[in-house]
Amino acid sequence: MAVLQDVVSLLAEELQVPGVAVGVLLDGRQEHAFHGVTSIENPLPVNERTFFLCGSTTKTYTATAIVRLVEQGLVDLDAPARTYVPELHVEDEEASASVTVLQLLNHTSGWDGDLFRNTGDGDDALARYVEAMTGLKQLTRPGAAVSYNNAAFGVAGRLVEKVTGSPYEAALRELLLEPLELHDTLFFPRELLTRRVAVDHQRLQDGGTNSLPFGFPRATNPVGGIATTARPDRVGALPARRRRLASFAGARAPYARADGRGSRLGAG
Repeated sequence: MAVLQDVVSLLAEELQVPGVAVGVLLDGRQEHAFHGVTSIENPLPVNERTFFLCGSTTKTYTATAIVRLVEQGLVDLDAPARTYVPELHVEDEEASASVTVLQLLNHTSGWDGDLFRNTGDGDDALARYVEAMTGLKQLTRPGAAVSYNNAAFGVAGRLVEKVTGSPYEAALRELLLEPLELHDTLFFPRELLTRRVAVDHQRLQDGGTNSLPFGFPRATNPVGGIATTARPDRVGALPARRRRLASFAGARAPYARADGRGSRLGAG
């Protein structure tokens, strides 16, 4: 689609974005546009096989995995999160005991959501992350207000681990990535060593740009750790059952209304 490519290139030049990949799925047809390079220090042209970190789009994957567990009868969205993660403790004990699974996913848990802690690369990274939440202050009572919350999705990832008995990444692959045949959706830097990967860049005050180290601590994988391409699969060619799963997040996962009360449409 020439128009899409023209728009992407124009905006990338205007905003001084080193590299960008765009994918559009419309009426079963995929269109793509690419511009720039993977890194200003070690440049390779961005193409359809270039991996980018998804960042917080990963939260939609985490929410969808939990809703799949709901579908299997293993999780109740209205149950206290402690039903599945009994070690959950923030500073406010009442909030710790009452916050629901739904409130983890719709950003209404009410505690300080900006906990970025490197708890190592082992399979216990999320368990240690939840342990580190004990000092988080409660800003509003659970369900009272919408406030973007990264830490809640750390708990959500730990919930997936506890219910499935598998590390978060393995559970997500079994629940979501393998059924959708998303083979080019990855988490670990070691998986990306032989792939073409775009790194983060930072605009400097003097107008220059530098590149940043790749990736996040493992404990933040449920929050924002997925790396994938603009063309992860030919979704339009998937069997009907897999297409329904591909739209599962938009159809069934929870979101928050403006008044802070949850509904069961939307995700992340």
